[in-house]
Amino acid sequence: MKFEVRKGNLQGEKSPFDCIITEFFKENKLSKLSKEIDSSSHGYIYKILLREKTEAEIGKNMLLYDVPNIISKKVLLVGCGNLGNLDKFQYRKILRKSFQEILQINSKRIICNLTSLQVKETHEYFKIRYAIEILKELCYRFDEFKKNSQKKNIHLQKIIFYLGNEDDISIGKIAIKHAVIISSGVTWTKDLSNMPANICNSTFLSERAKGLEKKYKKIKTEIVSKEEMARKDMNAYLSVGMGSKNDPIMAIINYQGDVSCKENKKGPLVLIGKGLTFDSGGISIKPSSGMEQMKFDMCGAATVYGVMRCVAELDLPIHLIGILACCENMPDGMSYRPGDIIRTMSGKTVEVINTDAEGRLVLCDVLTYVRKFNPDLVIDIATLTGSCVVALGDIYTGMMTNDQKLVSSFIRSSERSMDKIWQLPLGRELKKYIRSDCADIANSNNLSGGGAISAGYFLNSFVENQYRWVHLDIAGTAWKSNRSDGSTGRTVPLLLQFILDCLRISPR
Repeated sequence: MKFEVRKGNLQGEKSPFDCIITEFFKENKLSKLSKEIDSSSHGYIYKILLREKTEAEIGKNMLLYDVPNIISKKVLLVGCGNLGNLDKFQYRKILRKSFQEILQINSKRIICNLTSLQVKETHEYFKIRYAIEILKELCYRFDEFKKNSQKKNIHLQKIIFYLGNEDDISIGKIAIKHAVIISSGVTWTKDLSNMPANICNSTFLSERAKGLEKKYKKIKTEIVSKEEMARKDMNAYLSVGMGSKNDPIMAIINYQGDVSCKENKKGPLVLIGKGLTFDSGGISIKPSSGMEQMKFDMCGAATVYGVMRCVAELDLPIHLIGILACCENMPDGMSYRPGDIIRTMSGKTVEVINTDAEGRLVLCDVLTYVRKFNPDLVIDIATLTGSCVVALGDIYTGMMTNDQKLVSSFIRSSERSMDKIWQLPLGRELKKYIRSDCADIANSNNLSGGGAISAGYFLNSFVENQYRWVHLDIAGTAWKSNRSDGSTGRTVPLLLQFILDCLRISPR
């Protein structure tokens, strides 16, 4: 699928199109392009609006066939509410509804005038990015294991976005480049996350990570084996995988961009992705209903993989390290047990209360391990707690941090990428949630409530203010349990927007 941006000028188009997407507003007001089509067709558009008495409500469209004297077979007339009153939520709703209809009518070449709409507090760059990202999301199919692929049913080949000003063309081209790569990152993440656990195990993920160094010159990948982890006393991480025939493996993807001397003095940005390729709960086994969805417990690692590929594709000037912390939590005679006490890489001991609180045991050792990189910032991404789903649903990713200054930056990137987050508290009052009578801390508790924040506090006790740290709990946002294309690819857009904002590359 190809994308272009042009100054809106229907008369200058020489090749025919299958459909033109243009807009109308309440009180039968027309956009500049809609007026041009109406004029060329001798009032055809306006006559239909008067005859049908159509209100231009957001989400209500009209598909017109055989409009006279224009270069398109069809015109999709899109209701946009009151003229000049759109916000970005309404704009995205309009895009989604319009593209859904376009995909149903099997158009190959279209003109989209929606990107010329005035949208409150939304730069032209983001209007184009939202359009491409939403369209790519609607086109996504995971049917690798189906005999007949549904991807063949998507006919759209080219879309031209019209902009209101010639001066916006250059930023529009940048938006296309970024949107295509970010959308690809979401797709790479979805494809990995949707893979079944009998194929996508620790070895599979580590091989994918290793393959990146062959594709990108600025990436080097190190594979840390079970034996190497044992030599480093990463006993909490290793204990989670003791019941599985698939060994724990940690893949470290090191991207070294062309950073300035000033930036080079800072440590790298480190991303840690929880990669439980299947989580049965271990001895504290989960209910059978819905357990098939536990293949998604590696969505954090898949997210890191997607972000690393995007950064390499964009050739960004940053030193970025991505860690895929992979293993599998299964019940077996060798499995770790409730009541076990484990000495972590940090030297702290952890009493195991619940073997289904395994993600924090993997992450705590990795949070200690990454000190060797002297990082400027560490971000872990994990499908960590069901409590976060209860608190924030499938809309917001939970965020916790030891540096309050980072919150405004992340929220701004969240608003710009439309990949929503919500800050959860991280105070010393939470210490009671991880108290143990026989070890330094416990991995869970028997207290009611506070599951998401106690897990975050557990992780923070291993960070120990050695570096700036952000924890993203994606348990509610990483996949949709009622759809076959389960993975959402979140938080790839958020993390990439945060990086672009830090580098001052996307418009402010």
